[in-house]
Amino acid sequence: MIKNAIESLAQIVQHFKFEPFASMAQPIIEEVLTEHKKEQCRKGTVLTPALTIWLVLALTLRRDLNYHQTLNWLISGFRWQSLDLPAKILKDGAISHARGRLGVAVFRDIFYRLVLGLRTIESDFHGMVTAMFDGTALTMPDTKSNQEKYGKPRSGRGTGAFPQMRVVALMIMSVRQIFDVAYAPYRGKKTGEKTLMFEVLERCKLKNLLLLFDAGFYSFFCCLVHEAKRA
Repeated sequence: MIKNAIESLAQIVQHFKFEPFASMAQPIIEEVLTEHKKEQCRKGTVLTPALTIWLVLALTLRRDLNYHQTLNWLISGFRWQSLDLPAKILKDGAISHARGRLGVAVFRDIFYRLVLGLRTIESDFHGMVTAMFDGTALTMPDTKSNQEKYGKPRSGRGTGAFPQMRVVALMIMSVRQIFDVAYAPYRGKKTGEKTLMFEVLERCKLKNLLLLFDAGFYSFFCCLVHEAKRA
């Protein structure tokens, strides 16, 4: 009975959409999957490429839930069709493997396609668009490749348990949307927040941004240096 219920669910989620974001993101997701030739999946699979993408995005919204709980949250609206559907639908590791099969390039292309919609954004402050830089650090899975690329933070008490990535993002304030992001290892030369900020500024083509920074960026000096380089 459970097997039949899961097979039924696999048919339902073939074209899964996540409202209220579907109207904006679904066409982009389908377009990018087609371009990368990853829109197809084997018959009977619950984790279709589109559902896997929505699951990864939903994990950023439901940080209080683990992988399986977030998947259950996404598909909870379908449970009325199969009341015998188990709480844990997939085996451990299945979600991580599905995300790995899609690869980084798919998610990167989806992000930049969404950003394209901001290039005609209306001004919100005297003809300018307010945007803010901010930085953070992310803990990465403790894999060999992440250790080699990002390294582990060190202190007087030893080495951290997980590799860490430094991230600097530029957000358009009026719509609360990330416009661009740069990342690097947490430690090492040319990996600081100011370096990553300049990387974003070099790619930024908008001319009417009113840029906001926190004190850690030494903002006035950074703007002068950037404008001198562009001149």
